[in-house]
Amino acid sequence: MTGLRRSEALNLQKSDIDFEKNEIIIRRTKTKLLRFIPLHPKAISILINQGEKIFTELRKDYVTKKFVSYLKASELSDLNLHSLRHTFATNLIAKGVDIYTVSRLLGHTDIKTTMVYAKVNTATLQSAIAKLKLANHY
Repeated sequence: MTGLRRSEALNLQKSDIDFEKNEIIIRRTKTKLLRFIPLHPKAISILINQGEKIFTELRKDYVTKKFVSYLKASELSDLNLHSLRHTFATNLIAKGVDIYTVSRLLGHTDIKTTMVYAKVNTATLQSAIAKLKLANHY
């Protein structure tokens, strides 16, 4: 529900969360630029009950291995932890969020990078065509 990179999530500290504004600040990013992410209510409910270090005591290899074990238990294949960022972007695009906004949420400096993440599903394509029909432009 945040689109964070694994490293960004693991470096998140309680002081990076503003529960009044319902947002987090990502200080240690791949691009070295500060990023503010609005928080979904589900993310707030998870984060509000965490300790000061949140995820910082978890090692990245442990998180990855645990995720892979969940995938195997669910009989899912061809996925990895980074797939969650792709899903985040795809879901936003499917809900009509513009690619520029998705790019900013993901922390991309080049929108071309976001284009790789933005998979368009059949329902989104059908919705686009339906908009043409509603406008009565043929």
